[in-house]
Amino acid sequence: MRELFYDQEQDVIYWCPQGIMTGETIVACHREIVRHPWGARADRFCDLSRVTDCDLDYREMRAVLDQRRQLYTNERLLKVGIYAPADVVFAFSRMFEALASDDLMEFIISRDRDEVACALGVSPRPPRSLQAVL
Repeated sequence: MRELFYDQEQDVIYWCPQGIMTGETIVACHREIVRHPWGARADRFCDLSRVTDCDLDYREMRAVLDQRRQLYTNERLLKVGIYAPADVVFAFSRMFEALASDDLMEFIISRDRDEVACALGVSPRPPRSLQAVL
């Protein structure tokens, strides 16, 4: 499954999960990110258009953030763009933004892919030439 891409030219990580979003899904992504030298510094473009449901409650979302903080801290203010066209992933993204307010992250959450890409200053989709890292 090709879910996680790094674009060195734009210094952005594209994450394109699919199916049901769980805490394990998010933590697996962070575990992969931390393995790479660009992991703590690259901005993120999260394309949640293929996520069909979110199986996390408030307590699980806090645990995911705590695990992420244990894995790494941001080297700078990161821009996290989230394309969330469906109601459930949009609401999930807003809740995640509120819980992560203490981290060095600026969230751009929208139902419009081009709006997210423009705010990040990147392409709205990972270039086809990129190799997946997860």
